[in-house]
Amino acid sequence: MVDGEWGGGHDLGREAVRIAYRSADGRGLRSVLETRVLVATGAPDHRELARAIRDERVGAAEVGALAQTLLDAAADGDTPSSEVAERACAEVVELALLVAAQAYGNERPAVIPAVLAGGVFRSAYFTERVTAALAPHGILARRFEGDPVLGVAREVCRSAGVRPSGVPGLDDPQKNDMERTEPE
Repeated sequence: MVDGEWGGGHDLGREAVRIAYRSADGRGLRSVLETRVLVATGAPDHRELARAIRDERVGAAEVGALAQTLLDAAADGDTPSSEVAERACAEVVELALLVAAQAYGNERPAVIPAVLAGGVFRSAYFTERVTAALAPHGILARRFEGDPVLGVAREVCRSAGVRPSGVPGLDDPQKNDMERTEPE
């Protein structure tokens, strides 16, 4: 984790709860999350959901799972959700540029491979937004469905033209959990 990092599943899930609550009580823009968050958590209303989160009857994993609910709402055109998704996308780009600068310094190649891994990248909408935002910077992103560490290792091997052998989960030719995502 990088200090100051924001935009993972738990962050987006918390934002989904915040948007839903503010939509319900009138302090925020109307959002489809007002109902979708309640349906996803099984809470009868937003006040009860807040209590359930406080009392840990709705745990961190359940809150984090609401990231997909927020990203689905953004894909459907929900304005508050789209604003959060765009902020998260900008955070990914900023972090990727920082890592590229630290990794390559002044000898940056024309194309830099990147692995997109983690729950937020299960959203095709979010993956496409991030991939498109990285492309102008010469960063070619690939989504990985498995363990993020294996995704990075596979991408390094692929970039180096090396076939891994003897590493469980890395050398399985039948396993294709890496997906190239090209911007449209």
